[in-house]
Amino acid sequence: MPGVTINNVAKESGMSTTTVSRVLSGSDYPVNRQTRQRILDAAEKVGYIPNMLARGLKTKVTNEIAVIVPYIYSPFYHSIVTGIEMALAKSAFNMSLHLTMHLSAPADSLVNRLVGNMVAGVIIAADSMTQSFYNVLYELNQKNQLPVISMDYKPKEHQFPGVYFDYFTGAKIAVEYLFDKGHSQIAFASCPLYHETRNARWAGVQAAYKARGCEAIDLFVDAADNDFNDFMVGVSLARKIMQSGKKYTAIATSNDTIAIGLLVGLDEQGIRVPDDISIIGFDDCAYAMMTIPALTTIRIPSVEIGEMSAHMLLNTLEKREPPTSINLEPRVIERASVKKLN
Repeated sequence: MPGVTINNVAKESGMSTTTVSRVLSGSDYPVNRQTRQRILDAAEKVGYIPNMLARGLKTKVTNEIAVIVPYIYSPFYHSIVTGIEMALAKSAFNMSLHLTMHLSAPADSLVNRLVGNMVAGVIIAADSMTQSFYNVLYELNQKNQLPVISMDYKPKEHQFPGVYFDYFTGAKIAVEYLFDKGHSQIAFASCPLYHETRNARWAGVQAAYKARGCEAIDLFVDAADNDFNDFMVGVSLARKIMQSGKKYTAIATSNDTIAIGLLVGLDEQGIRVPDDISIIGFDDCAYAMMTIPALTTIRIPSVEIGEMSAHMLLNTLEKREPPTSINLEPRVIERASVKKLN
């Protein structure tokens, strides 16, 4: 927010301007954790973080690249980070990894880490890009030329260059593939639709049905006890789909981990894949080829997304070329979990 100073932060936090200055400048002077967090919360509330970060980055820059993703427990983000690491290993830059899944206020505690490190550039997954954090990075990018590369999908109205994947088309292709194999009674299995990519996939599934003049496809949604276990979502949805009483011949899923959970859940009920019902995944994670049967899926080139994002940032840092967004297209990886109907 223009015109906001440390005095505003001091007033909001109830702390002295000296203490506030020490925290917001990234000083090594010892300040207890509770006080530091109180000041960061106040800075975020009054809109001081962008200005604070901008001043910090003027004074010191390292060869560190900040890589920001929601989590790395999933094969998808693990592969992306692997791709980034592979690309940076051949450069003079190092990677610092920052996870936002458990941060209640990513735009303060995470930004504080970046201030202390004075990073040379940022690679950020779209699912970590809250609006407040976007505002911080955008101001740094515009005023301090901090290179920022986005990846995975392009959030609406965001201006950063990046490496993006077309989730809508991927889901549409998945259902069209099932149609071409003779399936018309298809269920769609997903976690709750509170991520943009999940909504894009659901929209693609619906578009495929509409293009064929078919009735609306059935959506099955479930959530595990936490957001870490899409596998258990798949196991649970296998029961729900079978208990619905409808004679589905195929299930499309929003990711491979759910699809693998479906394989297990259906097997528990004596349902054979693909003889009794077919399944198509989405991701082409490392485990998709290890299941029995091996999983037919839509490929997201996750390692390549990481590598391309890192190379895009390196090219920007080394002034070889201005960043231009890359849009990656999906394709079907055909294995054994989909049966062609007569």
